[in-house]
Amino acid sequence: MEMIETCKSPFITLISPQKLGSHSADFYIGRGGAPPLNLAYLSRALDNANISHEIIDTLATNHSFTSDALGLPIHGLSYKEVVRRIPAETRVIAISSMFTSEFLIIRELLIYIKEAFPDALVILGGEHATAMSAAILKYEENIDYIIAGEGETSFVEFVGYLKRDQSYITKTQGLVYRNEEGDIISNPRAPRLIDIDDFYPLWDKIPVHYYNENRLSLSRVNLRGMPILATRGCPYRCTFCSNEQMWGTRYVMRSVDSIMKEMKEAVEKYKIEHFDFLDLSTSINKKWFKSLLEALITELPGITWEMSVGTRSEILDEEILDLLKRSGTTQITYASESGSPKISKMIKKKLNLNKMYHSVKAASSLGMEVKSNTIIGFPRENIWDLLLTIKMAFKLGWLGTKNVCIFVFSAYPGSELFDEEYQINKMTKYEYENYMQYYTENTAGARIFDITEVMKYPREQIYTLIGNLVTVMAYVICTLKRPYMYRDLYLNLKNGRPKGPVEQGLYSLIKKISLPRASEVRHE
Repeated sequence: MEMIETCKSPFITLISPQKLGSHSADFYIGRGGAPPLNLAYLSRALDNANISHEIIDTLATNHSFTSDALGLPIHGLSYKEVVRRIPAETRVIAISSMFTSEFLIIRELLIYIKEAFPDALVILGGEHATAMSAAILKYEENIDYIIAGEGETSFVEFVGYLKRDQSYITKTQGLVYRNEEGDIISNPRAPRLIDIDDFYPLWDKIPVHYYNENRLSLSRVNLRGMPILATRGCPYRCTFCSNEQMWGTRYVMRSVDSIMKEMKEAVEKYKIEHFDFLDLSTSINKKWFKSLLEALITELPGITWEMSVGTRSEILDEEILDLLKRSGTTQITYASESGSPKISKMIKKKLNLNKMYHSVKAASSLGMEVKSNTIIGFPRENIWDLLLTIKMAFKLGWLGTKNVCIFVFSAYPGSELFDEEYQINKMTKYEYENYMQYYTENTAGARIFDITEVMKYPREQIYTLIGNLVTVMAYVICTLKRPYMYRDLYLNLKNGRPKGPVEQGLYSLIKKISLPRASEVRHE
């Protein structure tokens, strides 16, 4: 690769990549997306350092196409349209890759980008890039650098070194790169950001208007939504989660005043109605969380919000649940994971099931919308463990959990369970390609049983069928004590505001039946 001609301010283009679409997406409320919070934070960091940049949000469109190379449906701008939008003066192209299921799309996109911008440096960041950095740089020739972990400080440092001379950029903290001998070098990471109260996301270069006009959010339908982070990191070490490799275990909380300021400005500037808190775990510190809820009640009445990723139940007693409801929480999601004590111990999920049941019952009694996230198919899970988890799912339904979501386990890069199954540094090209294809086809959003895939992925499809049946049965069990749910179902569908996978699936089906047949999906 030729040396870039350095200048006082090398122009940067940030790209939020396309994502997979499938028939399963009809059951996933957040499929429409939301403004990319990761790029908004990077934009703020670059703006603070007076670094010129542009952002291409490929998801701010209703366009979809089928990739000829991948044979998969993709939502977002076409590859050619992305290239057309990249400013000609661009010298660094940065792509945030959080989800492994997006990576093959990024690879295909980069073929088009490198053809048009052969001398631009391509840098990747995010959870997938952090976890798979060694294999990516070994097998992906169109990617030049990776920034591991929390990226704002390192990315600004990278651009600062590039201003001086390209040879300096290998000094960047957290940078993963190939040296002259072709070896993969990982630099020590920059210290975690601690004082984040005045570090707000910058939305000026992101098409927030598209999401507003289409009334999109990650957890509600037909509401103007905005993502937000109140905390960074998580102190727990669940073995199926990549948090520790990405963030470490340091848990950083913003001040309540800082959070309120950001939310009020979003309401005033963008007319936001609903906020998606994307924290890994918002409700850990009870005193801080209680203060946040009280501030939401007094300072933002009428605004709704949701902890979209889910939350732990340790501090969710009657007092906190009452505040949650009064503060505008639309749905509370319990991260139940497994009903088997053996599996819970294996995944280091420090969860007291009886306390969780008590909390779920209390939340339901308050009239709150309750959801749970459960995983089946863990390594070393036997039939008895599976039955205990199904029993837990049915009990959650009986106690008032309307949406019992069942996911099939797949080893997430960067997690302890992934490291037990795979050795990144020793992955052959064949193993790497097989894994990427498998993960892409089996983990994109909510999964719905597909009989045509049974021969190809028997284990995954059998577990998916079990999970789908349990979700529906738990919903029916929930209605046995609450027949008014059928009235709510009718009203939610009528008003175009479905809640949860069952209602969302029915809503999507009704729309397909009532709308004229759409034109065939374009190919790329």
